Amino acid sequence: MRRIIRYSGFIFLSLVLLSIMAIALASIYRKEILETVNQRLKAEIRGEVGIGGVHLTIFHDFPNVSIALQDVYIRDTLNMNNTQHDFLRAGKIDINVTALKLLRKEISINSVDIVNGQVFIFKTKTGYSNLEIFKKKSQKDSASATQINDLNFHQVKLSNVKVAFHDSLAKKEYAVDFVNVTTTIHPTDSVLSIHLSGDLTFVGLMFNVEKGVYLRSKSAFADLYLDFIEDQRQLTVRPSLLKLEKSTLKLAGWFLFNDPRTFHLKIQSDDLDYSEGVSVLPEKMEARLAKFILKRNVQISLAIKGSLHQGSTADVDLNFSTNENTLILGKTKLEPLTLKGSLTNHLDSAHVSNHPNAILVFDSLYGKLNGLGFGARGLVRNLNDPFLDAKARFDFNLKEVNTDTINDVKLTNGRFVATIAYQGKLDDILKASQKNIEGNVAGEIQLINGQIDYLPRQLRFEKTNAKIQFTNTQFTIENLSTLVNNNSLTIQGLVSGFVPFFYKSASRVKATLSLTSSRLDMAQIFVKKKTKPTTKKPTTKKRAISDVIDELYKQLECDISFDVKQLVNKKFKGENLKGKILLANDRLMLKDMNMKIADGLINFTASLSQLQKNINPFVLTAKIKNARINDLFSGFGDFNQKTIRSEHVSGRVNVDVNLRASINDDLNLLMSTVRGDVAFKLKNGRLTNYEPLQKVGLFVFKNRDLSDVQFGEINARFKMKKTELDISRMEVQSTLLTLFLEGRYSLKDSTDISIQVPLSNLKARNQDIPPENIGVDKKAGASIFLRAHRGKDGTTVVTYDPFHKFKKKKQSKEKKR
Repeated sequence: MRRIIRYSGFIFLSLVLLSIMAIALASIYRKEILETVNQRLKAEIRGEVGIGGVHLTIFHDFPNVSIALQDVYIRDTLNMNNTQHDFLRAGKIDINVTALKLLRKEISINSVDIVNGQVFIFKTKTGYSNLEIFKKKSQKDSASATQINDLNFHQVKLSNVKVAFHDSLAKKEYAVDFVNVTTTIHPTDSVLSIHLSGDLTFVGLMFNVEKGVYLRSKSAFADLYLDFIEDQRQLTVRPSLLKLEKSTLKLAGWFLFNDPRTFHLKIQSDDLDYSEGVSVLPEKMEARLAKFILKRNVQISLAIKGSLHQGSTADVDLNFSTNENTLILGKTKLEPLTLKGSLTNHLDSAHVSNHPNAILVFDSLYGKLNGLGFGARGLVRNLNDPFLDAKARFDFNLKEVNTDTINDVKLTNGRFVATIAYQGKLDDILKASQKNIEGNVAGEIQLINGQIDYLPRQLRFEKTNAKIQFTNTQFTIENLSTLVNNNSLTIQGLVSGFVPFFYKSASRVKATLSLTSSRLDMAQIFVKKKTKPTTKKPTTKKRAISDVIDELYKQLECDISFDVKQLVNKKFKGENLKGKILLANDRLMLKDMNMKIADGLINFTASLSQLQKNINPFVLTAKIKNARINDLFSGFGDFNQKTIRSEHVSGRVNVDVNLRASINDDLNLLMSTVRGDVAFKLKNGRLTNYEPLQKVGLFVFKNRDLSDVQFGEINARFKMKKTELDISRMEVQSTLLTLFLEGRYSLKDSTDISIQVPLSNLKARNQDIPPENIGVDKKAGASIFLRAHRGKDGTTVVTYDPFHKFKKKKQSKEKKR
């Protein structure tokens, strides 16, 4: 052990002594060494070379001796007017030489260290470059090297050295800061192998002014393996690495500087961070791609090849893919995303390789779009003015949409499948301010066995199936069938303007539909609104969908043709309902509606306006022909009165109604708003067990049976106001007696009807002779006057009116008017 220590100490001491001797010798020949370096540089360089000082040390690269040159510059004196920059300026250059050879007066350089330097290379518009300051070697010069000026070395270290290149002719600029880089050089007879390793910062690479600057202020670790073949002037990039902060790039390729002057470079990465990859691109391109956010890394393979001649373009081929990724674009989220695609800028080999000749292809793109199954494939041509040709497919269960819908709708079952194809300008879709889409949109929507609940109205749409074809101008509903609270509905028709509605301001949506049903029960469909115990504030996404629905409603114009075999509402029954419903400008119109009702016919038109409000103005014009009056009373719930009920009357009636009122969300008339006129004609009328008429018998005809009376034709006119009906004087001829009625009938407490009973009724009548009207203007002769009004118990009371107070009261009101 002592022997080993003794030998080691001896070796170390010998090295120290040799180094000291080398330094001493170098000090002795200091001027000669400096002069040799200057002469060598001047022999190689046409410009001005300056060295501020020189000193020797063994501590920089022990056991080698370091010759430290300070404040070194190389200046282009041939064309000083073109630039204010020196070709080279360095704070310090350490030339590390072998100590033993220095003892033999030989300079054998092992390595060169450059610290705090700048290299600026330029080329003017005239074609001049400051690289011309380097003199070209002749074969004679290269063969006559001596030992003392042999400056070959195998390593260069750069610390804080900026290298910049400016080409005014080609409008290109490159700048790289070599922070701490070691370059190892291995020369052979035919190949110069170089290994560059260390930290550097790209200040920026501008290949084209119009395209912008790549790699702006981007730090990286370089591990490059290069081979330069002198006689072929070819630089080969062997498999190398460039490590960014989050990503690693693999590099390989070659550059041929002799004719035909071509290059081919390959860049690959299995773990490219998308945001970091985008950040190396020029600002405009980065801003466009930065809108797309990818959470996980992607795989890329990029090949660039072309000519090195001035003004030439390069072929670019890019392949990319990613799995289980997350893509976010604004409020749209695609996760998990699987993507595979490619890009080339030389689609047509007969044209220049550039953006107009480029094509971006998505071989596959699928995942879940905002939680919904989504897939697409397509391509983008001409990246200067991108043209998109793509097909997409949505396929998901309706349950998955519940979180994205408004609170009032619940999707409980069914499957939604939609395909869409688009051919047109990409900017038409991406630009929010776009007012028109010039491209072609086509697709199909299918809804399979869907179940949708509309909670406020307790409406359940089940067994819903639909098939819809659409373009950018029109929807064609081939078939839409559903059960609405067990009521079957089938819809067919066209909808125009639906797609433009989403991008074109104030775009109208027009629907022309036909609706058929075997049976509609309105009591089941128009269920009373369900009150909500609490109002939960909707999320932004839900509010956005609700806003779209509200806006769609405002812009919707709907024309629906009806064909309903049976219409039911509680006791009301109608058959063969046909007509049209028009919806536009916040107004609903029922037009040319025809239906069989009470064994007669009804024709009516109606309208509802201000639909977005809770109370809606309502207008009705209706004609009823030859209907059974008892069925009418029964179907309409005895018109909300208890005086004359369906079991009391029979006969055939014709009715004309003009009505104005307001209606609430439950489709109930607000009686306080009712205004209108009613005219009806009753034929073959019959009144059975009608209590007010029987009460008349208390005053006259006490011996006659008033429980079953047949009437001649009765014509009547009413004016409706709120809950009151003003009855114009009407004649009632029956097989029993003759009556004249006029006055006010009230659904509340202001009933006041005058009943005139002519004394001619005392004569017996032939029950077999149909009664005939004499007319309301004819004098009835001596009569008894009665008044019918509502009693305290709510029933109708008939009293004797000997002084005809009703007539006097009526005349008094007419004078006041």
